[in-house]
Amino acid sequence: MKRALLLLSLSALAAPASPAIAADIAYNFLEIGHFQIEGTSSGPIARVSAGFGDTGFYGSVGYSRQNFDAAGAGDVDVDVGLAGIGYAHTLVEGTDLNFEAGYQRADAAGEQVDGYRGSVGVTHMPNDRFVVTARANHYFGGDTEGTLTTASFGGEVFFNPIWSLAAEAELAEGPDAYLLALHYGF
Repeated sequence: MKRALLLLSLSALAAPASPAIAADIAYNFLEIGHFQIEGTSSGPIARVSAGFGDTGFYGSVGYSRQNFDAAGAGDVDVDVGLAGIGYAHTLVEGTDLNFEAGYQRADAAGEQVDGYRGSVGVTHMPNDRFVVTARANHYFGGDTEGTLTTASFGGEVFFNPIWSLAAEAELAEGPDAYLLALHYGF
């Protein structure tokens, strides 16, 4: 059970880069927020993403410290880290097709679980105030036992061209995960 919770905690940092400037979809941002796995854990999260010029490629890193209520073991703190790379292909103005690959690791009470994530999704900006995302994620390899496939749906509301509020739900076979974060675009 502990390994399964560690695997699910890896999803904490899997959210794709989302637009940082309301005039156009961009992949340069810093997010600070709260991440929760339904009925299992919660904690702060920080993510940063940066585009590599006009190539369509971007890199991202993130960190979360989740507090699990482990049955019989009391509270367990889990440190979760991610490093990844993505590619955004513009389908039409305001709509990108995203491909991402990443490495993730969770450490808790002397036990470590690492694995890989691949995802494909769509980011759409219907107007200059809102962004919506949908994607399929697949977690596999490393120390994980088996695989996990999830669906993620997110949205972002811009207060101005730099600041926004981002929310996301990741639906899995088991507990679902939720993110709420303040988003700073640069």
